[in-house]
Amino acid sequence: MRLSTLSKLNIPIICGPTASGKSAVAIAVSQTINSEILSIDSTQVYRDFNIGSAKPTPNELKIVKHHLIDQVDPNQQYNIAQFIKDADEVLLQAATNGSKIIGVGGSSLYLTSLLHGIASLPPANQPLREQLEGFQNEELWEKLKMLDPQKAARLAINDRLRVIRSLEIASSGVSSPKKDNITNSMATYGHPRYSALLIVLCLKRDELYSRINERAKNMIDNGLLEESAALLKKYPKAPPLKSLGYAQCVESIRKKQGSDKKLLINSIAQKTRNYAKRQITFWRNEPKKRGWNIIIGRSYEEPALYSHQEVLELIKKSISIPKLESHQRVELAYIAIKS
Repeated sequence: MRLSTLSKLNIPIICGPTASGKSAVAIAVSQTINSEILSIDSTQVYRDFNIGSAKPTPNELKIVKHHLIDQVDPNQQYNIAQFIKDADEVLLQAATNGSKIIGVGGSSLYLTSLLHGIASLPPANQPLREQLEGFQNEELWEKLKMLDPQKAARLAINDRLRVIRSLEIASSGVSSPKKDNITNSMATYGHPRYSALLIVLCLKRDELYSRINERAKNMIDNGLLEESAALLKKYPKAPPLKSLGYAQCVESIRKKQGSDKKLLINSIAQKTRNYAKRQITFWRNEPKKRGWNIIIGRSYEEPALYSHQEVLELIKKSISIPKLESHQRVELAYIAIKS
């Protein structure tokens, strides 16, 4: 009954790089069609981590019901398996109640895992992980570069959690999926668990970087450094303290550079631009490798130009069309919003 119910869902998901305006579009659409929002984000799920995660404001959370926000205690580890379980429950409840729901998020790993399930990878190696914790970020990244240079090239040096996990996988002897091997990628991720329409918000790089720079400044002006200091004191080992924005604030606090906010803003903006660049690379290269069918726009660089109303109509159509196929499929629309 559960699988039968879920297989009928056709989920619109608003995607794209960080600072592309996903949440604003999702909230505007949800207000119009009276839908709920499923957050596909690895940091917003934690309570108290508000400014740095670009979490919706309390007023926005009142206007539109959000799922998987403020759900996890900051001292807890939250992994992909738990996310999939929680997201499945949300979607099952929506399907059972007949509620409309829109996904929104920029985490390609969470998105891919929701749509295809967890890749066939070895479990955590706790003894090795404890050993690796004794190394600096640069040392860990250099070790990964020796074992799996392709994977190392896709990860930032300070992305400590993913670098350690990648070292576990590389040390196990299990090969990571090769980026240019479509068959291997599909075998790793499997066929889609849901039918979905991915609406990728595409911005020109200069515009996106300008928005990132402005957001970094606004976050610091709105108290990100102070929020980080309070979180570091209350939850010194909280996993999200290593996430983008918080990691730079924690480093600034520990180096006693908190008074130089311009330096901190530049650091956050630079790290975020680097992250956005990797996200754009994902949307440029990976959809076809996962078997996602591009139905609107040609590519990230050549999106279709849509008004807000046209995006709304696209989402309404996606939600209202009953899924008649015997198998799930993922469709993708590259869209640039008309100004």
